[in-house]
Amino acid sequence: MNSEQPDGLAVPDMDPAAARRWASRTPLSSPWLHEEVAKRMSQRLQWFRETPDSWVHWEPALGGVQAHQRLRALLPQAVNSIWSANMSHALAVTAESARWSWNPA
Repeated sequence: MNSEQPDGLAVPDMDPAAARRWASRTPLSSPWLHEEVAKRMSQRLQWFRETPDSWVHWEPALGGVQAHQRLRALLPQAVNSIWSANMSHALAVTAESARWSWNPA
């Protein structure tokens, strides 16, 4: 079985209704595993030779709201851009200004 995601990309063995339902979700908190991976990655920032001066957070509502706040604290001078299919929800859960959002559409 070969299904299509809402954006038209083929995903083997995925139910199209489930893909639409997943894409339309607006979670209030991020999945535990996503937060854990993001936490471990942020701990590795200390090994960077140069502090990043910018970073992009794709789908922060799904990728880690707590991690987003942690990175804001660790990199206070860095410019953060947000990308999300549901930008209003992403900006709400991260408490970011729309001026730092990025929408290629």
